[in-house]
Amino acid sequence: DYQRDRIEAFVNPEETKGDIGFNVNQSRIAIGSGQIFGKGFGNGTQSKRNFLPEYQTDFIFASYAEEFGLVGSLILFFLYGVLIITAFFTAIKFSKDPMLSLICVGIGIKILFEVFINIGTNLGTIPATGIPLPLMSAGGTSVFVTLITLGILQNIYTKGTSKLRTEKKDILNVYEE
Repeated sequence: DYQRDRIEAFVNPEETKGDIGFNVNQSRIAIGSGQIFGKGFGNGTQSKRNFLPEYQTDFIFASYAEEFGLVGSLILFFLYGVLIITAFFTAIKFSKDPMLSLICVGIGIKILFEVFINIGTNLGTIPATGIPLPLMSAGGTSVFVTLITLGILQNIYTKGTSKLRTEKKDILNVYEE
């Protein structure tokens, strides 16, 4: 019954009875009330007055969009885009080593899916799932795992860059001799 109610709340959020669609409706209200420039840091009425449940975890994007508005949300999208594109470009850069390339692609897809699902949930375009927003949602495990994956990505980039430098030096030494 609970799963059926959640699907009904996703299909018809305004027509559901009770608290099933409450979180997503409050999330949409919070995002819309942020308008262009937002209400300012710490001034979100939906989140600070407890209209938006779980504003520090599952619905952190709604709280952020309410406080920083459309401009702040676009900046956040840009930063996540840079992070995801960096992972994919690192995969392309090290395409000679398929294992490292696949790890980089996996990290990029992990972050992309988490961002897509969390923001989609907040906007009401996909059913509420409880996936945290990387590096923003409260909760130690999610942040810890994301930081480990970013550390792995950084290690691949650093090791690969130093490996390329030594290969260039070896090539120069061959030509000099």
